[in-house]
Amino acid sequence: MKINKTCFNFVENRDFSFAVMVLFIKKNNDYSLLFELRSAGINQAGEVCFPGGKKENNESAIETALRETREELGISNIDVWGLLPFEHDLKGRIIQPVIGIIDDKDLKIEIDSAEVDHYFTCPLTFLLNNNPVKIKNIEDDYPALKKLFNNYHLYENFNDFCWLYENEAIWGLTGRIVRSLLGLIRNEK
Repeated sequence: MKINKTCFNFVENRDFSFAVMVLFIKKNNDYSLLFELRSAGINQAGEVCFPGGKKENNESAIETALRETREELGISNIDVWGLLPFEHDLKGRIIQPVIGIIDDKDLKIEIDSAEVDHYFTCPLTFLLNNNPVKIKNIEDDYPALKKLFNNYHLYENFNDFCWLYENEAIWGLTGRIVRSLLGLIRNEK
């Protein structure tokens, strides 16, 4: 599979509060996305997310995402390809996704256990070839997801979608970012 990096731009929303690194790991001609599971001692513990965090001082979104990825996972040597359209979290804050790529032979991960429980990769082909599961009521529709969602507080009026990959649930803000990414990739084919 080939990804056309020209489908990403460098137009940043200057009002962003947080930035995340949507990191492609390239192995031969295959790509995977890197996700992490937030550690027990921080907000939204147990949730699958991209590495990232709050902007410091006058950082750009790219600087924020690179710094946070280095702090959380010890990853440097990332080639930045551009930005995705921004997203809003449930509190209305602007999240700016940054697209990066690293070759698997250059990938060295050192987890900061205060922020990250573990990481995993998901093949891009899996996400492209499998539609997300639409969930309106976890209790009735997918009771097995309660464990994957780590008893997250949105059960009662939940209306979202997720990809289920090897006992991990990619959903919420992270799922919306993945859906935006996949839309750009599909439009370039």
